[in-house]
Amino acid sequence: MIIIFGALKIELENIIRGTMVHRTIKKHGIAIYSGLIDKRDVLVAVTGIGRHNAAKAADIVCGLSEVNEAREVKVLITGFCGAAAKRLEIGDLVVYNRVTDCTKNSDPIKDGDLLPPADYILSTAKRVLEIDKIRNVVCGCTGRVVSTPEEKAATGKKYGVDVIDMETYWIIEQLQKNGLPPGLIYCIRAVSDDSSVRLPVYFSSDTKPGAVLKFLRSILISIFSKDEFRINLNALRNIGRAKSRLDKTVLRFIQ
Repeated sequence: MIIIFGALKIELENIIRGTMVHRTIKKHGIAIYSGLIDKRDVLVAVTGIGRHNAAKAADIVCGLSEVNEAREVKVLITGFCGAAAKRLEIGDLVVYNRVTDCTKNSDPIKDGDLLPPADYILSTAKRVLEIDKIRNVVCGCTGRVVSTPEEKAATGKKYGVDVIDMETYWIIEQLQKNGLPPGLIYCIRAVSDDSSVRLPVYFSSDTKPGAVLKFLRSILISIFSKDEFRINLNALRNIGRAKSRLDKTVLRFIQ
């Protein structure tokens, strides 16, 4: 069985569309699709953004009968991420080899240092790396959206990370609490905003209530601000570039 986690449905919609879904589970705001891809059992979980949602989704998935009865389970965490390293560009595909909790660690990791206990080492999808020339990276998971170039640079320098997201660490943490072996966990993501990009006002929101109001505020600002309109338009284009490459690679990984 392959379990696929993604924060947003836009990141997973083509995977869900390509799945022969025979069961849909909706619980506590989490949507999980159970079915087949190329005769392989697949679970696709749309977690929502942020730490709390990620952990909750992983916990629900681990409690499903399909997972408990599976002989072998492989996990793929996927979706978009932001770049903290200048060498990464929008649309680049990355495989995480290590993920750290940026809400706990306070010191950067240097060559030769022992990894702090908060870090997780992930499996490397070697076959995918060889085919698609994907970059190996270190990820830092944050408790809020890191939206400005200055914040991205500071986070990258402080924690020694290449990319940033808000879910991977806590999905892994919850899976391990439920007894899933860490060696079966992979993370393939696409860079949707590089280190020079400022995210729109909407994306600077967190997972607290009011996301719709913040989205409407972002649209309103765009009407009266050429800069904000340009930022919103570029964000949509960047997501499109990231998504097109990610879909093909995730399907190849599953196959």
